[in-house]
Amino acid sequence: MKVKKGVGCALALIGMVGAANGNAQTEAPNAADGWRPITRSWAHNFTVLCKRGKDLIYGVYDHGPGNTSNWAIARHISIKTAPDGRITAISLTRGFHYADIPDTYFPASDVSCDIAEE
Repeated sequence: MKVKKGVGCALALIGMVGAANGNAQTEAPNAADGWRPITRSWAHNFTVLCKRGKDLIYGVYDHGPGNTSNWAIARHISIKTAPDGRITAISLTRGFHYADIPDTYFPASDVSCDIAEE
């Protein structure tokens, strides 16, 4: 019975997070906990670049030929935003060919993030 409850809870959580979009200005509604899914990120690869000025602080992106970094693609992206629209939290899975490594990033107030479909 515990397995069924666990699976049910997991499915409910997945349902709350929903399907996902290509940048922070998504039209998807916030879940009850404040997370907003990025449309299409459940089925498509995305890049995430967070910068302070010109300095890259956090990034999930293609690092070029010959690089097998597990920071190449992002999927299953959800964000939290401040009232001014600034991204305050990013939850995603990342990887090289398959995005299967869970990751969460909390940008500082002077860091701006861009999320784009590849």
